Amino acid sequence: MKFLKIDRLSELRGRLFSNERLASYASWRVGGQADRLYKPADMDDLALFLSILSPKEPLTFLGAATNVLVRDKGIRGTVVLLKNTLQGIQSLSEDDQSTILRVEAGALSSKLGYYAAELGLCGLEFLSGIPGTIGGALAMNAGAHGSYTWDAVISVETMNCFGERNIRQSKDFEIGYRSVKSI
Repeated sequence: MKFLKIDRLSELRGRLFSNERLASYASWRVGGQADRLYKPADMDDLALFLSILSPKEPLTFLGAATNVLVRDKGIRGTVVLLKNTLQGIQSLSEDDQSTILRVEAGALSSKLGYYAAELGLCGLEFLSGIPGTIGGALAMNAGAHGSYTWDAVISVETMNCFGERNIRQSKDFEIGYRSVKSI
């Protein structure tokens, strides 16, 4: 099976590995290989990668892999690693009433907690003790001490398997205890 449009491979700026051992990326340091592992350079590079990936290619996303145990047989298909790649955190706007932060999926939850504290923002302290990335925290509505990730979300930028982006409001999701579903 051809997993990638080879003629566009040179356009990618990230790093593509074959038969990559996943144990070195997982917090438990166990697990087999991924057929392929891609580390995108940034959001645009990830969008390009997904656009040239075969829609039939099995695709798995990994953040910090702190809540994942990779089996010895590994993961078939392509793994996209977000940790240490899509880790940007920036303040978009600030006024007397609120501050809006833009956080990429590969940013560590603890880093966001500390960043918010440095800005004097309240409400994200609980993230300081949560291992993993914001992408994972969003996917499972991670929480601690009575606070949950989605309590602070206004909107999210999603990307489909073709690399197309969409901005969705938090009301577009059904949020529950350790669960998030698209409405």
